[in-house]
Amino acid sequence: MGRIRTNPNRLLRAASPGFTLVELMVAMAAGLLIATAAFSFSKQATRAFAQEARIASTQMSVLAGFQRLQADVSRASYMSSPNFARDAAFNRICEYNNPGYWPSQLSNLAGLSITVEGSKTAPAVTTLPDGKAPDSVRIVGNLVTAEAFTVLAILPGQSAGHDVYIRTNDGPSTRAGFVGAAGGLFTTVFAPGRILRIVDKQGHQHYSVISANSWSGGQPFISTTLPLPMKGQGANPMCSIDGIGTDTQVNVVNIVDYGITNLSQINKVDYNNTIYSTGTDFSANTAVELTQRTELVRREVLVGQNAAPAFFQDPTAVVVAEYAVDLRFAAWTSNTNVAGCGAPTVGLRYCPYSSPAIAATLMSVAGPYSPGNPATGPESVRSVQMRLVTRSREVDRAADLTPGAPIPPLTNGAIYRVAVGTGWARARTLVADVALPNQRGDAWN
Repeated sequence: MGRIRTNPNRLLRAASPGFTLVELMVAMAAGLLIATAAFSFSKQATRAFAQEARIASTQMSVLAGFQRLQADVSRASYMSSPNFARDAAFNRICEYNNPGYWPSQLSNLAGLSITVEGSKTAPAVTTLPDGKAPDSVRIVGNLVTAEAFTVLAILPGQSAGHDVYIRTNDGPSTRAGFVGAAGGLFTTVFAPGRILRIVDKQGHQHYSVISANSWSGGQPFISTTLPLPMKGQGANPMCSIDGIGTDTQVNVVNIVDYGITNLSQINKVDYNNTIYSTGTDFSANTAVELTQRTELVRREVLVGQNAAPAFFQDPTAVVVAEYAVDLRFAAWTSNTNVAGCGAPTVGLRYCPYSSPAIAATLMSVAGPYSPGNPATGPESVRSVQMRLVTRSREVDRAADLTPGAPIPPLTNGAIYRVAVGTGWARARTLVADVALPNQRGDAWN
């Protein structure tokens, strides 16, 4: 009788235990729970890293903008006047307010002009926790070069002003890059609309506005809008330029404004297609971001026939630091009689942020002055303390850190959070003291 053959593999499978439906469901549920936990941890970690990346970007933005502001403020009055009106009163500036020689837009200028709450009327600017709005500042000085150039000759121009020819075969022109067939940086430095300052051999200062420049056959000259007071001309013949001005010194003077604003309303293509474009803004609240965000902006005032618009209405304004929310200035002054400031320390008084004394006394260009007494106006400012605050691009919290708790006062030098729409964003604050060396050594100091 034949033997019955069996398949050993079939017997092995039959003897192996299997998973019941309950065991399978438990395993799947446990796996799903672990996957959910891993995803949750990953999401939280990604969010934390994204928040830190945003605040790092904020830190870089505030640092870059702050350094540029510091550099400009430190050159206030550089190769210029700390107070045009007082210099004119001491016969250091010639033909001041004489319509035949003096451009009206240059009257009442000062090396440093701080406007307390000067950004208050700018778009999107809001009142800060201390009840104040950000300041604005105007800086007047040579901000583009460290050179004073030697005059070859001052000759009558084709228009109402003069043509000022400068030497090109000396150190200042070479160091400034006035070389080559096109003159290099000559036309950039002496751009139309900037101020031209000439210091004659007696030390008198003469100012005009640049109307044009030319590099004609390698011989550069700058044209002025109004004539310069040459020898024997003007209301005071003793305050004039000798001969044809050979070997006098000439330099450019800039007028620059800083403030806080939103530039979306000026319809500047460069910004409408980037920072104010809905296509490039991926925040959770786009409408709030585009209409309520503010920046630290810088604009150079080019003097023309018409008065310059406010800095927040000027299409030439450029963004220096994105998402800036506050700009404040305090001052150290040699005017020890100023009210509303701290007690004198080593001959100086400290006027805190938003102090009424800054606007009422320190920024008054025509205040009384008696020889032998301390200066009282902008020329008395020896150092300024600046504070710039920027926020992160997106809100990090839907609620305040401690709802109902007061935000630290600005006098403490920091803002830790900023309300944005219905949420709160973190902020970064930088503070620095900037000395004003060009405001010392004048006739009144």
